[in-house]
This record gives sequence, C-alpha cells and structure tokens, in this order.
Amino acid sequence: MDHTKKDKKIQEVQHLRKKQKHEAKTVASALHVLREEKNTQKWHLYLQIKVQGEKDGRLAESLQLRSRYNKLATQLKILPAESENEQAELKKMQQQICEFRRENEKLQ
Repeated sequence: MDHTKKDKKIQEVQHLRKKQKHEAKTVASALHVLREEKNTQKWHLYLQIKVQGEKDGRLAESLQLRSRYNKLATQLKILPAESENEQAELKKMQQQICEFRRENEKLQ
C-alpha cells in the first residue's frame, strides 16, 4: 500500500507540474499579446500625432495662401482706381506741357 500511495503522490505532483507549465505558457502568451497590443497602441498614437502634424501644416499653408489671395484681390480692386488716377495725372501733365510750349512759343 505504501507503494501505491507513493505512485499516487508522484502522479499528483506530475499532474500539478503539467498544470503549472500550461498556466505558465498561458501567462507568457497573454503577456506577449499585451506587449503586441501596447506596441500597436504606441504605433497608432505615433501615426495620429504625425497625421495631426501634417493637418496642422496644411492648415497653416492654407491660411497663408488665403492671406496672399486676399492681398492680391485687394490689389486688383485698387488697380483700376490707381490706373484712372495715373491717367488723370498724365493728362494733367500733358496739358501743362502744352501750356509751357505755348508760353515758350509766345516768348520767342
């Protein structure tokens, strides 16, 4: 009987060892999955930050372009008035030249 108790005890210990090995493998596998998940989350966060940076860059560029466009549009609106003013000044200068010529002719 002593021999069967010993065999039974050995079987119990072997069974517990197998169970512990299986649990250790399960825990190791779960840890691996958690590490992979953590790496995936880090990668996802990195990509989100990168995409947000690119969006911010495009937004800044868009704002700069909009500002330049508005300046050009304003200049285009002012241009006809400036042209009219310059033409009026030119006409006035031409009239003055004509008057100076007439006066010069009178004096000669």
